[in-house]
Amino acid sequence: IRETPRRVYGGYQVIESCASDFGPMRRPRVFIVAGKGGWTRPEIEAQPYHRGSFKPLPKSDERLSPCYIGERTFEALKAHKAKHKAQGNGFGYQAISKESASIPTISARYWKDGSEALLIEGERARRLHPIELARLFGWPSPESARIWNPSQGGVSFTRLAKALGNSIHLGQLAWVVKGLEA
Repeated sequence: IRETPRRVYGGYQVIESCASDFGPMRRPRVFIVAGKGGWTRPEIEAQPYHRGSFKPLPKSDERLSPCYIGERTFEALKAHKAKHKAQGNGFGYQAISKESASIPTISARYWKDGSEALLIEGERARRLHPIELARLFGWPSPESARIWNPSQGGVSFTRLAKALGNSIHLGQLAWVVKGLEA
C-alpha cells in the first residue's frame, strides 16, 4: 500500500476522520489520499442534515411496521447486553431516542439482528428504517422513491441496510475531496 502511491504519485497522506463531525453517527474512517498535489485540511462546514440529534420517522408512519422487533427477540437482546455488561465488555445494542446526539456505528449486518442501535418506544423496540439510516449517512432521502419500500418493488430492508452499513457519510467524503489540491 505504501510503495505504489510513492512510486506513482510521489507520496500519500493518511487522513483520519469520524462521521460524528458531520452528523450524529460515530463512524471513524481512515482515508489514504494519493495524488500529484497535496491535501489541506479544510474547515468542516455545518451540514444541513446535522441537527445534533437523530430525526426518526413519525411513529404513525406505516412503513415502520417491519422495523419493530418481537418481545422475545427484544428480551433476548436485553439478556445478551446484560450478560456482556456483567462480564465488563460493551457488547449489545445501544438504546437511542430522537434526543440522541450520538448514534453508534451502523454496520452492514444491522438488519440481521439490530444489535447496534434500537429505538426504544415505551415497551417496544425497533430497528432504524433504511430512510433513517440514509439520513445518518447524509444521503438524500427521496422518501417517495420505490427503493425504500420493498412492498412496492424496492430493495429489501436487509439489502438496503447492508449497502448503507458499508457506506460512507457523504459530508465526510465531500470534506476529503474538498481538501485535495490540484
